[in-house]
Amino acid sequence: MAKMVKKDIRLQFGVNTKVTPNEYLVKFYAEDGSIYTRSTDGNSDMRIYADAIAEASIKNELVREDWQKALIKWVTENIPGTSYYITFELYSEPNMRGNMSEYYYIGRKGENLSYGGRALKKLFTSRAAAIKAAYHVYHHFIALQKKHGEHKQLKVTLHKQYLLHPSEEILTLYEGKVINGELLK
Repeated sequence: MAKMVKKDIRLQFGVNTKVTPNEYLVKFYAEDGSIYTRSTDGNSDMRIYADAIAEASIKNELVREDWQKALIKWVTENIPGTSYYITFELYSEPNMRGNMSEYYYIGRKGENLSYGGRALKKLFTSRAAAIKAAYHVYHHFIALQKKHGEHKQLKVTLHKQYLLHPSEEILTLYEGKVINGELLK
């Protein structure tokens, strides 16, 4: 039997009653301030999940946890017209001082990373995959610095790129920042 939980208050629904069966405009208000919106048009599974969760929330009843998680994942992943890419900046000295080189992540083969200029950047359609790759890039360069005994500044940034709008930074990872004479790790 499926586990029943309270409806996540960040998950909201709009109903289009002009079509049969009813379609839902599902919104998810993420903790980072992002608002994800997606319509159930053409996706019968998500329509069923949205219908069941919306009905339960009206009646103030518990909802199926697996359905709620699936719906939230569906709304926040693979948004049409949105992609993600990773940049990283390498500084020659701590505290973002010295010479800086900016690169775009292209991919990886085994333990080696490929990186280059803006035209070669890898575009992710999945937010989760992009975040995982950003952390991999970060940890890769941290390991290289430790191996060579360096304490330089590293900044890895995950960008969200829209089809019709400028990109925005959604995740930034730092290494090598010195505050009051101590190196932060």
